[in-house]
Amino acid sequence: LVPGLLLMPSARRNALIDMTFQLGAGGLSQFKRMLSAVRNGDFEMAAMEALNSKYAIQTPARAKRVAEMLRTGKR
Repeated sequence: LVPGLLLMPSARRNALIDMTFQLGAGGLSQFKRMLSAVRNGDFEMAAMEALNSKYAIQTPARAKRVAEMLRTGKR
C-alpha cells in the first residue's frame, strides 16, 4: 500500500503500521487520500486525512497520536 515504507523515518513508518494493526490492510486501503498524500510526501495532508475519518472519531487519542507522528516524523 505504501511504496518506500521501509525508507521512511521510523515514526511515520510506525504510524502506518499502527493504523494497519488496528484497521487491517483492507481498512487502511480505504484511506485513499491519506495514502496518496503519503506517496506524494505531503505529510501535513496525510495527518489531516487521518483525522478526518471514522477512525479518528472511534479512537480519538490514538488517531491524534498517529496523525502527529505522520505530520512531524517524530514520536
